Amino acid sequence: MFFSFFIFTAISYTIVGEGNTSCGVWIDRRQESPEKVLPEAAWVLGFVTAMSKVEARTQTGLNLTKGLVGTSTDHWIDNYCAKNPLETIDTAANALVIELRRRAASNSN
Repeated sequence: MFFSFFIFTAISYTIVGEGNTSCGVWIDRRQESPEKVLPEAAWVLGFVTAMSKVEARTQTGLNLTKGLVGTSTDHWIDNYCAKNPLETIDTAANALVIELRRRAASNSN
């Protein structure tokens, strides 16, 4: 018999920059100027890139950003934020990283 135990520890950290912006504000700004690159979008790309670098250094060695382009992350965040307007861009970016990790793992098999 095999048992697997997962211990989740709450971590405390400070979000610096545009990650504090609400998803509702993201949606409003994207609707006002869809062609304009938002500071929040640049923050998301930086966050995802950093998380990919951390992931690549773990036992999995997954490259989360392989083949990723900024416009696809913008659209993914659009969809997430439309469903979760009260969440922050940080929360949306974390959800994106989870999705990218899932995809990278399935592509590595």
